[in-house]
Amino acid sequence: MSSCLRVIAFWVVVFVPVAIWLSCYSAAGLIPSETRPIIAVYALPMSDKMLVGGLPHRWFHNSPIFDLCAAGPYMAHVTLPIIFLAWMLLQRTSTPRVARFVWAFGWMNVLSLATQLALPTAPPWFYDLYTNDQHPQMPSYAQRGFPAGLLRVDDLLGTSIFRNAYSRSPVVYGAFPSMHCGWPFMIAMHYTAHPSGTRWLWVWSYAILLAWAAMYLRHHYLTDVLGAFAYAYIPTRISHWTFGGSPKEKMTPHLSPSCSPEEALLPRAAGHRRPHSADMTRMGFAGSSLVSALTLPESKTKMSDPTTPNVEDRVCHLQESVMGSKDQEHDCIV
Repeated sequence: MSSCLRVIAFWVVVFVPVAIWLSCYSAAGLIPSETRPIIAVYALPMSDKMLVGGLPHRWFHNSPIFDLCAAGPYMAHVTLPIIFLAWMLLQRTSTPRVARFVWAFGWMNVLSLATQLALPTAPPWFYDLYTNDQHPQMPSYAQRGFPAGLLRVDDLLGTSIFRNAYSRSPVVYGAFPSMHCGWPFMIAMHYTAHPSGTRWLWVWSYAILLAWAAMYLRHHYLTDVLGAFAYAYIPTRISHWTFGGSPKEKMTPHLSPSCSPEEALLPRAAGHRRPHSADMTRMGFAGSSLVSALTLPESKTKMSDPTTPNVEDRVCHLQESVMGSKDQEHDCIV
């Protein structure tokens, strides 16, 4: 019963950041407008100009093909963490690795939402309308969400999916950082810990494609994309320190020819090292067996049976066996 409670408490702690993010995001629209900070319109464009000397979201010409290519990643954006979490469970990923992803994903969104509420920034579509207006007015929190480039996709498909979705967004001025880019970046970093051929290239390619789509659709600046990577990277690294383990750890224990799968899962005494297949490559079977005998815990050998030979006797016996086999090989050659 106590172990079950510990497991429940562990997963509650892991999912707390996700619950905080969902609760705060749902209640963001209830914050009174008069208590909110001033919306920054020119900060992000100036940052982009300092980085690349221009505004990348204006470098692309509108095209129906580009619109559809950009709308695809945006439509799949909401399902990304669910699909990746299900994939991890199907792959029987270790508990610490799953916990690291969920915990880091939750804190990434909490920190991003806090930044968007404390430092609200206007997206590129608002900047373009604001600068082209002959009588611009200060941005207001009464402004409803706008799908920008996705409006062309709605017109192309004859739907109102993106109109309805963005008009209900509780955070309109949340350009920095871009969580449309932060989610695939974090998934790509966690997937890289599961290397399998060149599939990781496809995952990172999808993240880059979504970064391009965010700028092409005039939803985010290049600064937002770079900020998203930073917001995804920092919680990921902290999660590795928090839950222990290395991102390149193996999901299953290493098995060697001298131990069965059941024995590999049994706890070993301190100081014991399982014989590895590399031992046989370097020293041969007899040499690897000798190393295995030397690394057996002495206390366990003595306590098992008083009549059992100690470690020194076993080593001598193995040495005699090796010398005897060499003598036999010499006689056969002669």
